[in-house]
Amino acid sequence: MIYNDPVFFKIAEALLVEYTSVYYIDAKTNEYQWYSADAEFQSLHIEQGGKDFFKNLRRDADQVIFEEDKHIFMRDIQKENLLSLVGKGSKRQIEYRLMIDGKSVYHALSLIRGAGDTDDYFILGVKNIDKEVRERQQAELFQHEREIYNQIAESLAGHFDTLYYVDMETNEYFEYSSTDIYKSLNIPTKGKDFFSESLKNMKKFIHEEDQERVIPLFYKHTMLRNLKNAKTFSVTYRLMMSGTVMHCRCLQIRASDRKHILVGIDNINDEVRARELLEETKKKSVTYGQIVNSLALRYDVIYYVNGETGEYLRYSSDVISNDPSVHFEGNDFFAEVVKTIDTVVYAEDRDRIRSLIDKDYIITSLGNTKQYSADYRNSVNGRTEHKRGTVMRANDKVHFIIGLENIDEEVKK
Repeated sequence: MIYNDPVFFKIAEALLVEYTSVYYIDAKTNEYQWYSADAEFQSLHIEQGGKDFFKNLRRDADQVIFEEDKHIFMRDIQKENLLSLVGKGSKRQIEYRLMIDGKSVYHALSLIRGAGDTDDYFILGVKNIDKEVRERQQAELFQHEREIYNQIAESLAGHFDTLYYVDMETNEYFEYSSTDIYKSLNIPTKGKDFFSESLKNMKKFIHEEDQERVIPLFYKHTMLRNLKNAKTFSVTYRLMMSGTVMHCRCLQIRASDRKHILVGIDNINDEVRARELLEETKKKSVTYGQIVNSLALRYDVIYYVNGETGEYLRYSSDVISNDPSVHFEGNDFFAEVVKTIDTVVYAEDRDRIRSLIDKDYIITSLGNTKQYSADYRNSVNGRTEHKRGTVMRANDKVHFIIGLENIDEEVKK
Protein backbone atom coordinates (compact mmCIF):
# COMPACT_ATOMS: atom_id res chain seq x y z
CA MET A 1 0.00 0.00 0.00
CA ILE A 2 1.06 3.64 -0.50
CA TYR A 3 -0.76 5.47 2.27
CA ASN A 4 2.50 6.95 3.62
CA ASP A 5 4.38 7.22 0.37
CA PRO A 6 6.03 10.68 0.43
CA VAL A 7 5.95 10.80 -3.36
CA PHE A 8 2.18 10.70 -3.29
CA PHE A 9 1.98 13.64 -0.94
CA LYS A 10 4.33 15.70 -3.07
CA ILE A 11 2.24 15.00 -6.15
CA ALA A 12 -0.96 15.75 -4.32
CA GLU A 13 0.32 19.03 -2.92
CA ALA A 14 1.38 20.19 -6.37
CA LEU A 15 -1.76 19.09 -8.19
CA LEU A 16 -4.22 20.29 -5.59
CA VAL A 17 -3.29 23.84 -6.45
CA GLU A 18 -5.21 23.30 -9.71
CA TYR A 19 -7.21 20.14 -9.05
CA THR A 20 -10.01 19.57 -6.57
CA SER A 21 -9.14 15.90 -6.17
CA VAL A 22 -6.20 13.56 -6.88
CA TYR A 23 -6.08 9.76 -7.17
CA TYR A 24 -3.00 7.55 -7.15
CA ILE A 25 -3.69 4.02 -8.49
CA ASP A 26 -1.27 1.11 -8.56
CA ALA A 27 -1.76 -0.33 -12.06
CA LYS A 28 -0.64 -3.79 -10.90
CA THR A 29 -2.63 -4.26 -7.67
CA ASN A 30 -5.48 -1.74 -8.28
CA GLU A 31 -4.86 -0.29 -4.81
CA TYR A 32 -5.42 3.44 -4.59
CA GLN A 33 -5.19 6.50 -2.40
CA TRP A 34 -7.35 9.59 -2.79
CA TYR A 35 -7.12 13.09 -1.38
CA SER A 36 -9.32 16.15 -1.72
CA ALA A 37 -9.57 19.43 0.09
CA ASP A 38 -12.76 20.33 -1.78
CA ALA A 39 -15.90 20.40 0.37
CA GLU A 40 -18.11 19.17 -2.48
CA PHE A 41 -16.03 16.02 -2.95
CA GLN A 42 -15.89 15.39 0.80
CA SER A 43 -19.66 15.52 0.86
CA LEU A 44 -19.84 12.60 -1.57
CA HIS A 45 -18.39 10.26 1.12
CA ILE A 46 -15.93 8.64 -1.29
CA GLU A 47 -13.42 6.40 0.51
CA GLN A 48 -9.94 7.80 1.10
CA GLY A 49 -8.34 4.63 -0.22
CA GLY A 50 -9.07 1.04 -1.05
CA LYS A 51 -8.06 -2.31 -2.47
CA ASP A 52 -9.67 -2.09 -5.92
CA PHE A 53 -9.97 1.34 -7.53
CA PHE A 54 -11.74 0.15 -10.68
CA LYS A 55 -14.35 -1.88 -8.80
CA ASN A 56 -15.10 1.03 -6.48
CA LEU A 57 -15.09 3.38 -9.48
CA ARG A 58 -18.00 1.48 -11.04
CA ARG A 59 -19.85 1.50 -7.75
CA ASP A 60 -19.37 5.22 -7.04
CA ALA A 61 -19.91 6.29 -10.62
CA ASP A 62 -23.35 4.72 -10.63
CA GLN A 63 -24.26 6.92 -7.66
CA VAL A 64 -22.69 10.29 -8.45
CA ILE A 65 -22.02 10.55 -12.23
CA PHE A 66 -24.53 12.14 -14.62
CA GLU A 67 -26.50 9.38 -16.33
CA GLU A 68 -25.34 10.11 -19.88
CA ASP A 69 -21.67 10.12 -18.79
CA LYS A 70 -21.65 6.93 -16.72
CA HIS A 71 -20.28 4.88 -19.63
CA ILE A 72 -17.01 6.81 -19.31
CA PHE A 73 -16.37 5.30 -15.88
CA MET A 74 -18.18 1.99 -16.34
CA ARG A 75 -16.34 1.10 -19.54
CA ASP A 76 -14.00 3.67 -21.10
CA ILE A 77 -11.53 4.15 -18.24
CA GLN A 78 -11.58 0.68 -16.78
CA LYS A 79 -8.16 -0.88 -16.30
CA GLU A 80 -8.05 -2.97 -19.49
CA ASN A 81 -8.79 0.04 -21.66
CA LEU A 82 -6.40 2.33 -19.81
CA LEU A 83 -3.46 -0.03 -20.17
CA SER A 84 -3.96 -0.24 -23.93
CA LEU A 85 -4.96 3.37 -24.59
CA VAL A 86 -2.62 5.28 -22.27
CA GLY A 87 1.05 4.59 -22.71
CA LYS A 88 3.63 5.23 -20.03
CA GLY A 89 4.44 8.91 -19.69
CA SER A 90 1.35 10.00 -21.65
CA LYS A 91 -1.67 12.02 -20.59
CA ARG A 92 -5.34 12.18 -21.54
CA GLN A 93 -8.14 14.50 -20.50
CA ILE A 94 -11.82 13.58 -20.31
CA GLU A 95 -14.78 15.85 -19.59
CA TYR A 96 -17.82 14.56 -17.73
CA ARG A 97 -20.62 15.71 -15.43
CA LEU A 98 -20.83 15.01 -11.72
CA MET A 99 -24.12 15.22 -9.84
CA ILE A 100 -23.81 17.58 -6.87
CA ASP A 101 -26.90 18.65 -4.90
CA GLY A 102 -29.11 17.36 -7.71
CA LYS A 103 -27.37 19.42 -10.40
CA SER A 104 -24.92 18.37 -13.10
CA VAL A 105 -21.50 20.02 -12.70
CA TYR A 106 -18.86 19.74 -15.42
CA HIS A 107 -15.47 18.31 -14.41
CA ALA A 108 -12.30 17.42 -16.28
CA LEU A 109 -10.36 14.25 -15.51
CA SER A 110 -6.64 14.44 -16.35
CA LEU A 111 -5.21 10.91 -16.50
CA ILE A 112 -1.43 10.39 -16.36
CA ARG A 113 0.34 7.04 -16.54
CA GLY A 114 3.64 6.72 -14.69
CA ALA A 115 6.81 6.73 -16.73
CA GLY A 116 9.10 4.72 -14.41
CA ASP A 117 10.84 1.51 -15.53
CA THR A 118 9.66 -0.55 -12.59
CA ASP A 119 6.56 1.31 -11.39
CA ASP A 120 3.24 1.13 -13.21
CA TYR A 121 0.67 3.53 -11.84
CA PHE A 122 -1.99 6.05 -12.81
CA ILE A 123 -2.51 9.53 -11.41
CA LEU A 124 -5.97 11.03 -11.88
CA GLY A 125 -6.50 14.74 -11.31
CA VAL A 126 -10.07 16.03 -11.13
CA LYS A 127 -10.83 19.69 -11.81
CA ASN A 128 -14.12 21.58 -11.64
CA ILE A 129 -14.55 23.24 -15.05
CA ASP A 130 -18.28 23.96 -14.84
CA LYS A 131 -17.94 27.72 -15.19
CA GLU A 132 -15.49 27.35 -18.07
CA VAL A 133 -17.71 24.88 -19.94
CA ARG A 134 -20.89 26.89 -19.39
CA GLU A 135 -19.16 30.02 -20.67
CA ARG A 136 -17.82 28.09 -23.67
CA GLN A 137 -21.26 26.68 -24.45
CA GLN A 138 -22.79 30.13 -24.13
CA ALA A 139 -20.12 31.55 -26.43
CA GLU A 140 -20.74 28.76 -28.96
CA LEU A 141 -24.49 29.39 -28.81
CA PHE A 142 -23.93 33.11 -29.23
CA GLN A 143 -21.58 32.50 -32.15
CA HIS A 144 -24.11 30.17 -33.78
CA GLU A 145 -26.91 32.69 -33.34
CA ARG A 146 -24.69 35.46 -34.64
CA GLU A 147 -23.89 33.40 -37.74
CA ILE A 148 -27.61 32.87 -38.32
CA TYR A 149 -28.35 36.57 -37.85
CA ASN A 150 -25.49 37.47 -40.18
CA GLN A 151 -26.83 35.13 -42.85
CA ILE A 152 -30.32 36.59 -42.49
CA ALA A 153 -28.95 40.14 -42.58
CA GLU A 154 -26.81 39.41 -45.64
CA SER A 155 -29.73 37.78 -47.43
CA LEU A 156 -32.03 40.71 -46.68
CA ALA A 157 -29.34 43.25 -47.53
CA GLY A 158 -28.83 41.52 -50.87
CA HIS A 159 -32.33 42.61 -51.92
CA PHE A 160 -31.18 46.24 -51.86
CA ASP A 161 -28.57 47.97 -53.98
CA THR A 162 -27.46 49.93 -50.95
CA LEU A 163 -28.44 49.85 -47.29
CA TYR A 164 -27.92 52.35 -44.48
CA TYR A 165 -28.04 51.56 -40.75
CA VAL A 166 -28.73 54.82 -38.95
CA ASP A 167 -28.46 55.51 -35.21
CA MET A 168 -31.37 57.89 -34.55
CA GLU A 169 -29.85 59.09 -31.27
CA THR A 170 -26.37 60.01 -32.53
CA ASN A 171 -27.11 60.25 -36.31
CA GLU A 172 -24.10 57.99 -37.00
CA TYR A 173 -24.52 55.51 -39.84
CA PHE A 174 -23.02 52.55 -41.67
CA GLU A 175 -23.56 51.96 -45.38
CA TYR A 176 -23.47 48.68 -47.31
CA SER A 177 -23.56 48.64 -51.12
CA SER A 178 -24.11 45.44 -53.07
CA THR A 179 -23.68 47.00 -56.52
CA ASP A 180 -20.86 48.85 -58.25
CA ILE A 181 -23.26 51.58 -59.36
CA TYR A 182 -23.65 52.98 -55.85
CA LYS A 183 -20.01 52.40 -55.02
CA SER A 184 -19.10 54.62 -57.97
CA LEU A 185 -20.83 57.56 -56.26
CA ASN A 186 -18.02 57.57 -53.66
CA ILE A 187 -20.45 58.08 -50.79
CA PRO A 188 -18.72 57.33 -47.41
CA THR A 189 -19.47 53.85 -46.03
CA LYS A 190 -19.84 55.31 -42.54
CA GLY A 191 -20.22 58.74 -41.07
CA LYS A 192 -21.15 60.93 -38.13
CA ASP A 193 -24.33 62.54 -39.49
CA PHE A 194 -26.54 60.61 -41.88
CA PHE A 195 -29.01 63.45 -42.34
CA SER A 196 -26.53 66.17 -43.27
CA GLU A 197 -24.65 63.76 -45.57
CA SER A 198 -27.93 62.64 -47.18
CA LEU A 199 -29.00 66.21 -47.80
CA LYS A 200 -25.76 66.97 -49.66
CA ASN A 201 -25.95 63.76 -51.71
CA MET A 202 -29.62 64.14 -52.57
CA LYS A 203 -29.09 67.68 -53.82
CA LYS A 204 -26.26 66.33 -55.92
CA PHE A 205 -27.80 63.14 -57.34
CA ILE A 206 -31.62 63.23 -57.10
CA HIS A 207 -33.40 64.42 -60.24
CA GLU A 208 -34.19 68.11 -59.84
CA GLU A 209 -37.89 67.52 -60.54
CA ASP A 210 -38.07 65.06 -57.59
CA GLN A 211 -36.02 66.98 -55.02
CA GLU A 212 -38.80 69.15 -53.62
CA ARG A 213 -40.98 66.08 -53.04
CA VAL A 214 -38.33 63.63 -51.84
CA ILE A 215 -35.77 65.57 -49.80
CA PRO A 216 -38.18 66.48 -46.93
CA LEU A 217 -38.91 62.75 -46.52
CA PHE A 218 -35.30 62.26 -45.40
CA TYR A 219 -35.41 64.82 -42.63
CA LYS A 220 -34.98 63.18 -39.23
CA HIS A 221 -38.26 64.41 -37.75
CA THR A 222 -40.13 63.38 -40.91
CA MET A 223 -38.71 59.85 -40.86
CA LEU A 224 -39.60 59.46 -37.18
CA ARG A 225 -43.12 60.72 -37.83
CA ASN A 226 -43.68 58.41 -40.83
CA LEU A 227 -42.47 55.39 -38.85
CA LYS A 228 -44.21 56.25 -35.60
CA ASN A 229 -47.22 54.02 -36.26
CA ALA A 230 -45.91 52.00 -39.21
CA LYS A 231 -43.18 49.42 -39.65
CA THR A 232 -42.08 50.71 -43.04
CA PHE A 233 -42.33 53.74 -45.30
CA SER A 234 -41.43 53.79 -48.99
CA VAL A 235 -40.94 56.42 -51.67
CA THR A 236 -39.91 56.27 -55.33
CA TYR A 237 -37.79 58.83 -57.13
CA ARG A 238 -35.14 59.28 -59.81
CA LEU A 239 -31.38 59.51 -59.49
CA MET A 240 -29.08 61.07 -62.07
CA MET A 241 -26.16 58.69 -62.64
CA SER A 242 -23.57 60.11 -65.07
CA GLY A 243 -26.31 61.85 -66.98
CA THR A 244 -28.56 58.78 -67.03
CA VAL A 245 -31.85 58.52 -65.13
CA MET A 246 -32.14 55.65 -62.66
CA HIS A 247 -35.48 54.95 -60.99
CA CYS A 248 -35.22 54.03 -57.30
CA ARG A 249 -37.41 52.86 -54.48
CA CYS A 250 -36.36 53.77 -50.93
CA LEU A 251 -37.71 51.68 -48.07
CA GLN A 252 -37.34 53.05 -44.54
CA ILE A 253 -37.67 50.45 -41.73
CA ARG A 254 -37.71 51.02 -37.96
CA ALA A 255 -35.31 48.57 -36.26
CA SER A 256 -36.63 46.41 -33.42
CA ASP A 257 -34.51 48.28 -30.85
CA ARG A 258 -36.41 51.48 -31.75
CA LYS A 259 -33.05 53.29 -31.81
CA HIS A 260 -32.03 52.62 -35.40
CA ILE A 261 -33.58 52.97 -38.83
CA LEU A 262 -32.69 50.93 -41.91
CA VAL A 263 -32.78 52.83 -45.19
CA GLY A 264 -32.71 50.51 -48.20
CA ILE A 265 -32.48 51.78 -51.77
CA ASP A 266 -33.35 49.55 -54.70
CA ASN A 267 -32.94 50.06 -58.45
CA ILE A 268 -36.39 49.65 -60.05
CA ASN A 269 -35.44 50.55 -63.62
CA ASP A 270 -36.69 47.20 -64.88
CA GLU A 271 -40.07 47.67 -63.20
CA VAL A 272 -40.47 51.17 -64.59
CA ARG A 273 -39.41 50.08 -68.07
CA ALA A 274 -41.91 47.23 -67.95
CA ARG A 275 -44.64 49.63 -66.91
CA GLU A 276 -43.70 52.14 -69.59
CA LEU A 277 -43.53 49.39 -72.18
CA LEU A 278 -46.98 48.25 -71.15
CA GLU A 279 -48.37 51.74 -71.49
CA GLU A 280 -46.69 52.19 -74.84
CA THR A 281 -48.04 48.87 -76.02
CA LYS A 282 -51.50 49.91 -74.96
CA LYS A 283 -51.29 53.10 -76.97
CA LYS A 284 -49.92 51.40 -80.08
CA SER A 285 -52.16 48.38 -80.07
CA VAL A 286 -55.05 48.77 -82.50
CA THR A 287 -57.06 46.07 -80.79
CA TYR A 288 -56.40 47.21 -77.23
CA GLY A 289 -59.51 49.39 -77.02
CA GLN A 290 -61.70 46.58 -78.35
CA ILE A 291 -60.29 44.10 -75.85
CA VAL A 292 -60.74 46.50 -72.96
CA ASN A 293 -64.30 47.32 -74.02
CA SER A 294 -65.15 43.64 -74.25
CA LEU A 295 -63.73 42.94 -70.82
CA ALA A 296 -65.47 45.99 -69.42
CA LEU A 297 -68.83 44.61 -70.49
CA ARG A 298 -68.22 41.51 -68.40
CA TYR A 299 -66.19 42.68 -65.40
CA ASP A 300 -67.05 45.38 -62.90
CA VAL A 301 -63.44 45.75 -61.79
CA ILE A 302 -60.13 44.63 -63.34
CA TYR A 303 -56.84 44.41 -61.46
CA TYR A 304 -53.51 44.31 -63.23
CA VAL A 305 -51.08 42.92 -60.60
CA ASN A 306 -47.31 42.60 -60.69
CA GLY A 307 -46.74 39.09 -59.28
CA GLU A 308 -43.22 39.92 -58.15
CA THR A 309 -43.67 43.29 -56.43
CA GLY A 310 -47.38 43.29 -55.58
CA GLU A 311 -47.87 46.68 -57.29
CA TYR A 312 -51.14 46.93 -59.16
CA LEU A 313 -53.48 49.00 -61.29
CA ARG A 314 -57.22 48.96 -60.69
CA TYR A 315 -59.65 49.73 -63.49
CA SER A 316 -63.36 50.26 -62.97
CA SER A 317 -65.90 49.29 -65.66
CA ASP A 318 -67.67 52.66 -65.53
CA VAL A 319 -64.62 54.46 -66.92
CA ILE A 320 -62.41 51.85 -68.53
CA SER A 321 -64.24 51.70 -71.83
CA ASN A 322 -64.26 55.49 -72.16
CA ASP A 323 -60.80 56.40 -70.90
CA PRO A 324 -58.32 53.55 -70.18
CA SER A 325 -55.85 56.03 -68.69
CA VAL A 326 -58.13 56.53 -65.67
CA HIS A 327 -57.08 54.04 -63.04
CA PHE A 328 -56.07 53.61 -59.41
CA GLU A 329 -52.55 52.48 -58.43
CA GLY A 330 -51.43 50.56 -55.34
CA ASN A 331 -48.22 49.16 -53.89
CA ASP A 332 -49.26 45.83 -52.33
CA PHE A 333 -52.25 44.09 -53.85
CA PHE A 334 -51.96 40.93 -51.74
CA ALA A 335 -51.98 42.80 -48.43
CA GLU A 336 -54.74 45.21 -49.43
CA VAL A 337 -57.02 42.57 -50.92
CA VAL A 338 -57.03 40.72 -47.59
CA LYS A 339 -58.31 43.89 -45.89
CA THR A 340 -61.03 44.20 -48.54
CA ILE A 341 -62.06 40.56 -48.12
CA ASP A 342 -62.34 41.00 -44.35
CA THR A 343 -64.53 44.07 -44.90
CA VAL A 344 -67.00 43.13 -47.64
CA VAL A 345 -66.90 39.40 -48.36
CA TYR A 346 -69.55 37.25 -46.71
CA ALA A 347 -68.11 35.76 -43.50
CA GLU A 348 -68.62 32.14 -44.55
CA ASP A 349 -66.74 32.72 -47.82
CA ARG A 350 -63.74 34.64 -46.49
CA ASP A 351 -61.35 31.79 -45.72
CA ARG A 352 -61.95 30.18 -49.11
CA ILE A 353 -61.45 33.41 -51.07
CA ARG A 354 -58.34 34.34 -49.05
CA SER A 355 -56.73 31.02 -49.99
CA LEU A 356 -57.71 31.35 -53.67
CA ILE A 357 -56.27 34.86 -53.92
CA ASP A 358 -53.02 33.99 -52.09
CA LYS A 359 -49.94 34.84 -54.15
CA ASP A 360 -48.35 31.38 -53.92
CA TYR A 361 -51.65 29.69 -54.77
CA ILE A 362 -52.09 31.90 -57.84
CA ILE A 363 -48.57 31.13 -59.09
CA THR A 364 -49.02 27.39 -58.55
CA SER A 365 -52.51 27.23 -60.07
CA LEU A 366 -51.66 29.27 -63.16
CA GLY A 367 -48.69 27.02 -63.79
CA ASN A 368 -51.11 24.32 -64.91
CA THR A 369 -54.02 26.31 -66.33
CA LYS A 370 -54.63 29.63 -68.07
CA GLN A 371 -57.23 30.84 -65.58
CA TYR A 372 -59.52 29.84 -62.76
CA SER A 373 -62.65 31.32 -61.17
CA ALA A 374 -64.36 31.35 -57.80
CA ASP A 375 -67.87 32.46 -56.79
CA TYR A 376 -68.52 34.22 -53.52
CA ARG A 377 -70.88 36.59 -51.76
CA ASN A 378 -70.43 40.21 -50.75
CA SER A 379 -72.32 41.76 -47.87
CA VAL A 380 -72.95 45.43 -48.64
CA ASN A 381 -75.26 47.52 -46.42
CA GLY A 382 -76.92 44.35 -45.18
CA ARG A 383 -77.61 43.14 -48.74
CA THR A 384 -75.97 40.05 -50.23
CA GLU A 385 -74.42 40.32 -53.71
CA HIS A 386 -73.17 37.30 -55.64
CA LYS A 387 -69.76 37.82 -57.27
CA ARG A 388 -67.33 35.86 -59.40
CA GLY A 389 -63.57 36.45 -59.45
CA THR A 390 -61.49 35.22 -62.38
CA VAL A 391 -57.71 35.06 -62.21
CA MET A 392 -55.60 35.00 -65.41
CA ARG A 393 -51.89 35.19 -66.14
CA ALA A 394 -50.74 38.00 -68.42
CA ASN A 395 -48.67 37.24 -71.50
CA ASP A 396 -45.51 38.70 -69.93
CA LYS A 397 -45.61 35.89 -67.29
CA VAL A 398 -45.01 38.52 -64.59
CA HIS A 399 -48.45 40.05 -64.10
CA PHE A 400 -51.84 38.63 -63.14
CA ILE A 401 -55.17 39.92 -64.39
CA ILE A 402 -58.03 39.59 -61.92
CA GLY A 403 -61.57 40.40 -63.00
CA LEU A 404 -64.56 40.74 -60.68
CA GLU A 405 -68.11 40.49 -61.99
CA ASN A 406 -71.61 40.61 -60.54
CA ILE A 407 -73.46 37.32 -61.11
CA ASP A 408 -76.64 38.10 -59.19
CA GLU A 409 -78.80 37.59 -62.30
CA GLU A 410 -77.07 34.33 -63.14
CA VAL A 411 -77.64 33.03 -59.62
CA LYS A 412 -81.28 34.06 -59.70
CA LYS A 413 -81.80 32.22 -62.98
